[in-house]
Amino acid sequence: MATANPSALFDFADQLALISSEVLRFRIKNKAILSQDEKSRLEDIEIELDKVTAKVRAKGIASLGSVTATKRIEVETATKDAEALLRRIKRIERALDIATSVLNLAIAAIAGQPQGILTALNTVKDVVAGDTA
Repeated sequence: MATANPSALFDFADQLALISSEVLRFRIKNKAILSQDEKSRLEDIEIELDKVTAKVRAKGIASLGSVTATKRIEVETATKDAEALLRRIKRIERALDIATSVLNLAIAAIAGQPQGILTALNTVKDVVAGDTA
């Protein structure tokens, strides 16, 4: 079943409440010329309008809750997707760190720098071990 528009339900409830108020005004303004039966019927109409107003407002609240629940699910899904993207980015960053450290090792080896080779080897070891601070 489709969820009703909460705003439309609240607007409709407001209109019903206005009609009830108008019936009340009419009854009070004309109480001297209305018969007791007419007054009672108008009071009954007010009561029914107020009941229907309350029911429509309750449906508006329920519909608002449904819309809110749907939005919460959308936010949770987007959060999970973002977390997965961050994990992929971290894996890519780690791979780039490893590639950079291996490249630095190759540069040191080609340059024939024993101290550079030793430093680069330690860096490769640290990066592979996950000690990228």
